[in-house]
Amino acid sequence: MAAGLRAASITMSLRGPDGSQVENREWSASSIDLLAAASPWRTFRWYRGQRHYSGTYWSATMRDHVIYESRLELARLLFADFDPSVRRVVAQPFLLKAEVDGAVRKHIPDYLLVTDEGPVVVDVKPLHRLSKPEVAFTFGWTREAGWKYEVWSEPPTAELENVRFLSGYRRDWLFDRGLVDELRGADLNGVSLRRAAASLPGRPEEQVRSAVYHLLWTHEFTVDLDRPFSRRACSGERRDQGRSEGRRRYTLPLRRGDRRGGRDGRHHGRQRGRPQGPPRQAPASVIAGTALLRPGHSYP
Repeated sequence: MAAGLRAASITMSLRGPDGSQVENREWSASSIDLLAAASPWRTFRWYRGQRHYSGTYWSATMRDHVIYESRLELARLLFADFDPSVRRVVAQPFLLKAEVDGAVRKHIPDYLLVTDEGPVVVDVKPLHRLSKPEVAFTFGWTREAGWKYEVWSEPPTAELENVRFLSGYRRDWLFDRGLVDELRGADLNGVSLRRAAASLPGRPEEQVRSAVYHLLWTHEFTVDLDRPFSRRACSGERRDQGRSEGRRRYTLPLRRGDRRGGRDGRHHGRQRGRPQGPPRQAPASVIAGTALLRPGHSYP
């Protein structure tokens, strides 16, 4: 990282939703509304034999498609979509320019997240590449711009698999509203998934179980994500917007208008243009109902 680099020397250019460009603008002079409405500065590459995995993901937060250029970026999208503090997700949001060591440097971050606590600029990179000098150099001067900046690498495997599984239940219009409302009114604290699926007489257990997964996705029930479903517990308490020791706690039910949903995303790569398949099946232990519904999950 070059000594003496100041945030004021960094400018950005972005593309509006109508295709118009805003050139060489300082971050401090850009409103959140302008940033949130930006279109991707570049779109993903797509060609035969490519080594990365590009595509589009239907975001329940955006209720629209968001692009990604790798499976790791898709993983970050899943986590952003699952986080209720994220209000907007912009991929490839702007072009950064800075003069470092007498040369003009350029960089396009992977994502801009507009959250309840303000904008967060995100770069996604595999952990094994973070130590490369050119990567560390680029991320170093990018961080100097003064915004909240995140470099995101591989998450814990169990947590990623859990969020990926629950994302299959993010589309709110696929669920019977009456059934979901019945679950919201049921006392399911400490109840296993097996019992929760059988808690509404006259309703098919498969539909009830799917609705429980949907309520886990929306945080109307909460769940420990760092362990497999077979050993986890989730909450059926009423939602509270308070925080405990800097960690956010979610309970049920959600306020009206906060529910999430979306259409199937599409991935592009070897299976070019083919729609995403049905959500992968939960582990057998989940279907068997060994997880418990109870309070206790905090999402960092």
